[in-house]
Amino acid sequence: MIIVNGQPEDLEVEITLKDFLKNYAYDERVVAVSLNEIIIPKSAYESTIVKDGAVLEIIKFVAGG
Repeated sequence: MIIVNGQPEDLEVEITLKDFLKNYAYDERVVAVSLNEIIIPKSAYESTIVKDGAVLEIIKFVAGG
């Protein structure tokens, strides 16, 4: 199990952060991600592995006027 934005989520296998975002319909172009209290640069999404016990905070950016 992992925690995503304060909510528990089942995680059956380790997955890259890029694939996790894709599977949960997050647009990686408009989010910022913290994994275990460390901000992950977009350039590292493909090589960062989300494992059991991880704590993710995903912030969506929204334009407005």
